Amino acid sequence: MEAFEEKALDYYGEVIINKHLIHEAGFGARAIPTYVGEWILSAYAEDGELTSESREKIASFLTKFLPTKGQKDEIKNRLLKMETVQLLDDYHVSINLKTGERNLHIPLLDITDARVSGHIVDNNELLVTSGVWGIGDLFYVPPESRVERGQVWMREFRPFQVSSIDYDYFCHCRQYFEL
Repeated sequence: MEAFEEKALDYYGEVIINKHLIHEAGFGARAIPTYVGEWILSAYAEDGELTSESREKIASFLTKFLPTKGQKDEIKNRLLKMETVQLLDDYHVSINLKTGERNLHIPLLDITDARVSGHIVDNNELLVTSGVWGIGDLFYVPPESRVERGQVWMREFRPFQVSSIDYDYFCHCRQYFEL
């Protein structure tokens, strides 16, 4: 490791990720943005290194929260059996003013008409603008009659984004570096 890398690790260690590890983490064909992969790495890499144990933890996380597109009917079947399913996906909400409904888009499941509460949308406004990667707790509400349709609902949402940046922290540590 070079001197500037050591210094960066000393001062910014809690927010630094070795981006080279992204290629070694075993994400496979899963299409996720780099920052989501980096979050997963930061949660499971040990001292900035990928060990066999951390690789297993990453694989377990991916299996649990980010199944492959080919597993969508398996997931829908779990919902149909009234299981709560947690999915990491790029969620987006569109607003239908004619019906007053918020339509939740779940790309992994090819669902564009799931439901989400106003509370979740109000707390995650990017859902209605650019969409947000995060883990959603999904459940199924069966139809009450043959005329109605069943609905998938999001019960809870945990976004994968920085909620706030501590500018003072970065400014303070910046004094130890020169151009």
